[in-house]
Parts: sequence; C-alpha cells; structure tokens
Amino acid sequence: MKKKVRVMAIDNNIDICEMLEAVIRSDPDLEWVGYAEDGVLALETISKLNPDVILLDIIMPRLNGVHFLEQLITMYPKEKPKIITLSAIAQQDIIRTLSKLGVDYYLLKPIDATTLINRIKQAAGLNSAEAYKDQVSALQESGKGIETHVARLLFELRMPTYFKGYSYLKDAICMVVENSDIYAPITVDLYTKIAERQETTPPVVEAAIRYAIRKTWKRGDPVQLKKLFGAFSDLNEERAPTNSLFITRAAEEIKVNLSH
Repeated sequence: MKKKVRVMAIDNNIDICEMLEAVIRSDPDLEWVGYAEDGVLALETISKLNPDVILLDIIMPRLNGVHFLEQLITMYPKEKPKIITLSAIAQQDIIRTLSKLGVDYYLLKPIDATTLINRIKQAAGLNSAEAYKDQVSALQESGKGIETHVARLLFELRMPTYFKGYSYLKDAICMVVENSDIYAPITVDLYTKIAERQETTPPVVEAAIRYAIRKTWKRGDPVQLKKLFGAFSDLNEERAPTNSLFITRAAEEIKVNLSH
C-alpha cells in the first residue's frame, strides 16, 4: 500500500486551516495530520504530528514564519519536512530570506486547490511533476501552446500588445508555467534569461514590464483585474501589483487552466 503524504498547516486563521484540511482530505494520496495556530505551538507539536509537508503562513502571532523556520532547521539539522509557504505578501527581501531557509514553494493567496495539491505532491517527490510536464508537452504538440494561454490572459486584462513590456512579460509567464523549478517570485533570474533571449539588459526588461503592468492597471479591464488580484487588499487604484506578484498570479492562473 502506497504511503500517504502527511500534511499539516500552521496558520492563525482557523477558517483557512479548515479550508486546507478539506482540500487535503479530498486527495487520496494525502493525509491531514492537524494544524497549529502559531509557530510556538507548531514547534511543540510537530514531532507528534510528524508531517512530510508543512503549509506555513508567514505573518503569525508570537513566532512568525521566518523565525519558525530558523528554529525548525535547528530541530532537523539533516532533513526537515518540506515547506510550502502560503502568503499574500510578495516582498522580495522576505522571499529571498525564505529561499535561503529552504522553503520548497512560495504560493500567493488566494490559492487554487489543484495548484496546492500539485505543489504538495511535487515537494514530497510524488510523480505529479512528471505528469504535469507530460501535460505541458501534449498541449504544445497539439497546437494549444502555453504561449497561447498566456496571450489570451493578457488580452483579457487588456494589456496593449505594442508595449515592449508585453513581450517580456509573456516570456516571463511562459517560463514560470513551463518550468516548475523556477522560483517565480524571485524575478532576477527571469529578467536575465529574457534579456539574453531578447538581446537587451535585465534592467530594461524589468522597467518595461513594470511600465506595462502600471498602464494596464490603470487602463485595463477592471473586472478581469479584480478577478485575478481581488484578494490582495493592499492593492488599490494607485498601487499596482509588483512585477513579481503579477507574474506569479498570472502563471498560477494559467497552470490552473491547463489542469482542467
């Protein structure tokens, strides 16, 4: 009998924990082992729950996600549980810190159930990564390439195609969708790859993408923009999504569409 992947959550929002429990219990390959409301309680119970994968919120009382990870590494110096962070924050300094602390995936809220299950299985070493790659290859061979899905999404958002940033942004989203090993929120590597492909420089790529996003945020389709970014309460008419947030949310939306 195949061993199930044991999953726990650390989040002070009980409603979110209950939602995560329902998602985990819906998949026969996963086993829900419980949750903790903050990092302190998690450190006290983790040895009893013995999870393979931890779903970790960053902002928590008493002990936040970063400090929890620092102590977890001390508890498990050789091999700690796999970590998937769930957060509405896309700040580059926090993301880099989490990456150095060994976070396996960084997912931005709101999180689609299919995407979450796939990431858990990938982190645990199940074959969902291979299955996803096969699905991507089949789509490309059938003429329904990922680039078409990305172009459709940007069209729905009403991003002008004549912006240079449109081409760069489309490349960035496609790269993240096609390669699950790319750490989407850390966009420096993406800028470098795109610059090499487009024969320009990373700063030019970054600035052009930023310009396209800001213009689309002000002049694009408000309904579609709200659909994609509505859960991020810190965004408003003047404050557009960061490049990192835009690329990540767009890529996750494409991945969800590809899975149906």
